Amino acid sequence: MRKLLALSFSIFSLAVLAQESESIVTDRPTQSAAVHTVGKGNLLVESGFFIEKTNAFQSLVNFNSLFRFGISDRVELRLTTNYDRFENDEVSESSLGSTSLGTKIFLFASDNSLPDISVIGQLNLPTGQFNDETTGEIRFNFQSTLSDAVSLGYNLGLFISPEDSNELSPFYSFVVGASIIEGLTVFAEPYAFFNDPVDHRFNAGVIYLVNPRFQVDVSGGVGISDTSPDSFVSIGAAIGF
Repeated sequence: MRKLLALSFSIFSLAVLAQESESIVTDRPTQSAAVHTVGKGNLLVESGFFIEKTNAFQSLVNFNSLFRFGISDRVELRLTTNYDRFENDEVSESSLGSTSLGTKIFLFASDNSLPDISVIGQLNLPTGQFNDETTGEIRFNFQSTLSDAVSLGYNLGLFISPEDSNELSPFYSFVVGASIIEGLTVFAEPYAFFNDPVDHRFNAGVIYLVNPRFQVDVSGGVGISDTSPDSFVSIGAAIGF
């Protein structure tokens, strides 16, 4: 009986701590990275599947995981792993995808007249058979609060083209998120990669914060440019420690 009471008290205590802890803020499932870091000593794991339908391939399935660890309240270290599967009528191939190493640095806190600002820099290492070039990117992340329920985020950056390491290609993303009820957020997001040719896309989805340390999401979108994928969907989750 004592053991049962002790176990019940421990579970209750952990539940209370989870409810009182600060809610996680994730980079997934939007293309736009969140402006804030995870905080000193916190680990956030974000994972999900991304399925893309294209003309060149019947499907591309990607499983990715992003590990974010705060070394200070303003700086986090980032590790991203990928596993890819390509399929068409003639071939089906699977391989470890690229591995990314980087950091996010929080630069500026808003005074309500200007957006919050952070920056991400990372290297993408050719760890799988589908990638044979080291690339990189830098992106600046901005966020403004429009009301108690609506926020605006946008990213601007440059990435090294995997086809030409001497070519820097810009990209942007622009996301509007609205809180419908407590814990439930919907978003809409246009974004583009200005490589050759330009790749314009539109993404939308739903994010549900199950509790302050656990989140699930589902999203999908369409390609707008001729060279963009026909459609894509994503489902994933994030957990904070």
